[in-house]
Amino acid sequence: MEFKKIGVIGAGTMGIGVTVDLVLHGLDTVLVDISQEALENAKAVISRDVRFAPLVHKGAPKVSVKEAVARITFTTDIN
Repeated sequence: MEFKKIGVIGAGTMGIGVTVDLVLHGLDTVLVDISQEALENAKAVISRDVRFAPLVHKGAPKVSVKEAVARITFTTDIN
C-alpha cells in the first residue's frame, strides 16, 4: 500500500516529531491544529529538527529544510 498524504492531528511535541519523521522519509503530510500560532511554532521547530536530524541520528535521511517544509500543509481546517 502506498500512501499519498498522511494527516497528523496536533502540532504539539508528538505531532511535530511524527511530522518530522514522515517528511524525512519523503511523505507528504498535513499538520492540523486549532491554532495558527501553534502551527507557526511547529514550522520553526520542524525546520530546526530537519536541519539537525543527520547530526543527531547518523542514519537519518538528509533532506533540505526547504524540501521538508514544502511537503507539509499547515492548516487549522480539519476537513
